[in-house]
Parts: sequence; C-alpha cells; structure tokens
Amino acid sequence: MSVYPNPFNSKVMISLNIGKGGDIEIGIYDVNGRLVKQLFKGGNLPKGTHDFTWDATDASSEKITSGIYFVKAVTPQGLQTLKLVYLK
Repeated sequence: MSVYPNPFNSKVMISLNIGKGGDIEIGIYDVNGRLVKQLFKGGNLPKGTHDFTWDATDASSEKITSGIYFVKAVTPQGLQTLKLVYLK
C-alpha cells in the first residue's frame, strides 16, 4: 500500500496492490483508534492495484481537523497500516 501526497491538504490517493483477490476493507482512523471514515468494505476485488481517494472528510462528510491519521487495509494477505498527515 502507498499514499500520495503525504502530508496532504485536500485529498490523498491510496494505492493498494493485492496479490490475491478477495474481500478487502479500507478505513481511516484517528490517533485514538476511532474509525473516521470507511473508504471501502467487501467487494471481492480481483488481484492487482486498486486506487482509492480520501477527501479529508469524516463519515458525515464534514471536514476533519489537521493532524495525524492512519489508513488501515485488511486484505486476504493480511493487515497493513500507514500514517497520514493532514495539513489545512
């Protein structure tokens, strides 16, 4: 998994390369471990690279505050987490 740009100020691209097709889950979490926004869940995606965009909003479509966030991806191959920095 990779993210670009990081730090970001309006939106960030999350690129996920999965080696085995199946259900995946991608979520954005704050530093306290609370889910901020679910970007994708389920879907039986085929193997390959998949891109997701996050526009720095929460589940209610409200803009988030500046700070550190984490993107977590759960795939058939396991779990991966990367740090994101949001700067207004």
